[in-house]
Amino acid sequence: MHPNSGNMGLPLALLTFGSEGLALAAGFASIVMVSHFTANSAISSGNYSLKKILLSPVLLALLASLFILFYKIEMPNFINSFAKILSGLVIPLVLLALGMSLSKINTKNLKIGLLLGIFKIIIGPIIGLLVVYLLNLDGIVAKVVILQSTMPAAILTYLIASENNSYDQEIGAAVFVSTVASIISIPVILFFLI
Repeated sequence: MHPNSGNMGLPLALLTFGSEGLALAAGFASIVMVSHFTANSAISSGNYSLKKILLSPVLLALLASLFILFYKIEMPNFINSFAKILSGLVIPLVLLALGMSLSKINTKNLKIGLLLGIFKIIIGPIIGLLVVYLLNLDGIVAKVVILQSTMPAAILTYLIASENNSYDQEIGAAVFVSTVASIISIPVILFFLI
């Protein structure tokens, strides 16, 4: 299960590490998002179409963004102004969407969800530490990777599973349990990171 690096990770990175942390967290969230809409979607649906994966809107948007950044293409002022206005709306809207999504999750399969949710909360920081170690990361980059990895299971995992009728109740319960458990786990991780 992917971490909720967008809905929860971005606001926490901003509050904890400022704009630099937010930028790093956005990069992490972009990788997770591409994985959601490519590998996760293909596995959940059982449809491993390379064409569908390569034409994923999220992947295409990421590639376009990287192209613009790499070639240092200047955007017109009206696009920059519009993007700046929209960026101010992102965090509040993401938090609102998180609350709405959590309220719709069915927790009938709480036993399996409890196991998966607790597993996610325990394994997330371990994976983050492993990535930091293997890539020899340090400083704020390492802290953001660990923080993002600590996030509870992503709601998007549930939405994709629900769309494909693929263990959606179990995943929904895991999202719920890991989100509730993160009330304790995230402050503990933040204590060690800051």
